[in-house]
Amino acid sequence: MQVFKFGGASVKDANGVRNLVDILSKEQGDILVVISAMGKMTNAFEKLINVYFSNQDFSSELQSIVDFHRKIIQNLDIQNCLFDEYLSLLEIELKKKVSDNYNYEYDRLIGFGELFSTIIVWIYIRENVGGAAWVDVRDIIKTDSNYRFAKVNWKQTVQLAKQKIDFSKKRVFLTQGFIASDLLGHSTSLGREGSDYSAAILAYAFSAESISIWKDVPGVLNVDPRLFDNPELLPELSFYDAIELAFFGAQVIHPKTIQPLKNKRIPLMVKSFENPNDKGTLVSHNKANISTPIVIIKNHQVLLSIRTRDFSFVDEKNLASIFSVLSEFNAKVNMMQNGAVSFSVVVDFLPRLFDAMLKKISIDFDVKYNSNLELITIRHYTKSKIDELLEDRTVYLEQKSRNTAQYLVDNNL
Repeated sequence: MQVFKFGGASVKDANGVRNLVDILSKEQGDILVVISAMGKMTNAFEKLINVYFSNQDFSSELQSIVDFHRKIIQNLDIQNCLFDEYLSLLEIELKKKVSDNYNYEYDRLIGFGELFSTIIVWIYIRENVGGAAWVDVRDIIKTDSNYRFAKVNWKQTVQLAKQKIDFSKKRVFLTQGFIASDLLGHSTSLGREGSDYSAAILAYAFSAESISIWKDVPGVLNVDPRLFDNPELLPELSFYDAIELAFFGAQVIHPKTIQPLKNKRIPLMVKSFENPNDKGTLVSHNKANISTPIVIIKNHQVLLSIRTRDFSFVDEKNLASIFSVLSEFNAKVNMMQNGAVSFSVVVDFLPRLFDAMLKKISIDFDVKYNSNLELITIRHYTKSKIDELLEDRTVYLEQKSRNTAQYLVDNNL
């Protein structure tokens, strides 16, 4: 069997849904299809959740979500009573009292984007093609209760996957990405943009022949085409290169996606849903020779400069204290540098958590910070590429290894 994962851009409208079904219709074997929320609906749901959590009127946010999905249903010319049922469930959830745990509330509501998306696609397949089954992934992928950043219970997930999905009954199964549930049945999520990871988890559970991630780009490119002209397609990547790129912030593949595939040597293909016959990029255990520099840009970076108050060394004990706080707030560390009495660390900006994290670190240390910075990572760098990217930029921090160069610079946008 194969696992196909379709992102939000691939199902952003009725034509996208039709294209997805056309891609599936050309496949003969068993397929497990993982689908994200449609278009930018995760952003829309986050806006709804924020207003709801603030105990304000969220009717306009909810209505825009409903109108978006109903328009696609209308354009597909399908009868979707199941969508109405799940919309009623969402409305019931929104009538519940808001708890003081934002992450719990986030996970309780955010998954409706994926549920709506897969229900619409499934009904369209059922009415026009047939032969597909729908399954709630929360009945399969089990996690701990670390809401918004849940960790997978692999043993139970593998067992449930084989119980809930039986390819002897249906050739195609549709399910959701990004969401899961804990052992108490409460909804959890696997981290933003986690649908790729969901697909990898399910591919691992079934020891799939391959996994294909369908994107709005021709494959893995050496630069973000939204930021640079003349991007180059990388026809092959090793698992090692792919996991490095994902760690440094390449948005084509979620950082956690590669490891479960590597463990079972399941090849990953990144393909264009606009041109499905093109080869795309193959990611496998084979070594790939890469000669062109690969550039990754991460915005919204914060440089924390942490200094001991008594002029003592930043030793292992102090570092353990700092990293304990970073871990508590789920801060993503992208770069760090240690001095005698100071420690510099670059993290993603966390809108709701940054002030609280800063306050806790400041209990034991003096902290200064620079915000709104940009982190440039160049994999397989060349001097000319470094000079090109750093022209007229202020560099706050830099590091180089054999294959990777990183520069924290001012944001020139």
